[in-house]
Amino acid sequence: DGPNIFIANNVISKSNKNFYFRQRFRRHSQVVAGSPWQTKTILFDYAKQAGIDVNKGYVTRPVNHCSYIDGPFVEENVVIKDNYVFNHGHKGFELAGKWLIIKGNVNDREFLQEGDDIYGLGESGQTPRYELTLDAGSEAGVNSDNMARAFDLAGWNVWIDRNFYQGTGSNPGNDGEGFLLQEQGGVGNFSFSLTFNRQGPKGKQGSLAPWDVPVYGMFHGWNVDRGNTGINYPNTNRVEDAACIKNFKPDGTPCVQAGSDGTNIADLSFTCPVSAAETPDSFTVTPDFARSCIKLHWKDVTENEVAFRVDRRPAGADTWVTIAYRPRNQTGGKVENLSIEDCPNQGPFDFNQQEWFDYLAVPGEFYDYRVVAVNCENDDVASTDVSPTIQFPLSTKSVASQSSFNLFPNPASDKLYLDSPEYFNVNNVTISDVTGKMVYKQIDNESDGYINISKLHSGLYFVSISTGKAVIVKRFVKK
Repeated sequence: DGPNIFIANNVISKSNKNFYFRQRFRRHSQVVAGSPWQTKTILFDYAKQAGIDVNKGYVTRPVNHCSYIDGPFVEENVVIKDNYVFNHGHKGFELAGKWLIIKGNVNDREFLQEGDDIYGLGESGQTPRYELTLDAGSEAGVNSDNMARAFDLAGWNVWIDRNFYQGTGSNPGNDGEGFLLQEQGGVGNFSFSLTFNRQGPKGKQGSLAPWDVPVYGMFHGWNVDRGNTGINYPNTNRVEDAACIKNFKPDGTPCVQAGSDGTNIADLSFTCPVSAAETPDSFTVTPDFARSCIKLHWKDVTENEVAFRVDRRPAGADTWVTIAYRPRNQTGGKVENLSIEDCPNQGPFDFNQQEWFDYLAVPGEFYDYRVVAVNCENDDVASTDVSPTIQFPLSTKSVASQSSFNLFPNPASDKLYLDSPEYFNVNNVTISDVTGKMVYKQIDNESDGYINISKLHSGLYFVSISTGKAVIVKRFVKK
């Protein structure tokens, strides 16, 4: 629960400690109201629980649960990456956040079928071997939600990429979603992108469609899923800035297009644009020292793209790495008032701003960025120019705590001296301005014992020294 969370490379494996037990319970009221109490065998199943939960299922409703600014479901900078979760009922991943990345995770499971002996426990003396219950107090029925789904999500500015799931659903039960985006606890699903995710052969069909929730910014691209993609309940909820392209079933046939006949749709496309995508306008890259991230902003200028791709590379390198896909912005308007799940109206908000916050670069390193208006081929034709090289900012605490060298004089006019002997043996000394733009770089480790700053404009600058073990940063003022 909270911001700045990184969960990666964990394994929740299939348990070998499960067992049968006898329990007194009654049928769920959705099946037979007022049914009698009975005693039957139940499976104690360690895997019938949520796998990884961040800012969602176990967050009790605090007083600010409705807030889109500081509520628990929009905590900033959450990364859930490369985790393996086996579960057998309940949710594999239950996640919420703002600037949330869910990438490379696996939710593996066996289909939750009453009586199936997936743990090799043998016979229990009962047919079926065990009863399927919701909470060991009520028997599941055909209309019961055992929550046997892979990803249950909410939040704002979310990228969901290259995850795998299979085995969702239950019998008896009415669940089985792959990626469920729904109202829960007072926050919706704003500006989501789902790319290159894949469903395996086990379980129910799954789906990639938000469920009965307003959609302001959505992109589904190049996913493989046996269920549908698009929007569920588009008549009762507003849909803006949404596109679903190149989503296929495992056999290569297109996924079912949900919501294409909706009546409350401002922008929802399932087709590739006829005209070529055009390069985004007004591309800017700036450091955010308070958040310790890089903020990228651009402007959608046409209707010819399906989404935007944000790429980063180390300064001067040849290979780009994609750090996010973002929905397009055809409507361009703010939402004046929006109420979700009995929460008070809030607004105005632009729920789908054309921006991305990059928290995952390495502090002190220098990077180039670009934004590409994406067509169905996902090529680089409509790319912005490469941004000016920018340094990922160290936090104020990190900058202030470094004491391995001193600068003098400070303020300085023409020459800047460093008092550390290590200065003459390092490989990289750079100066950056307050925007993160590099204005000086030492060519080699030879110098006259000072840095010539006579050509710099007056203002605040940062000197960075890379010793091979750490990047040390000091501030100085050019008079």
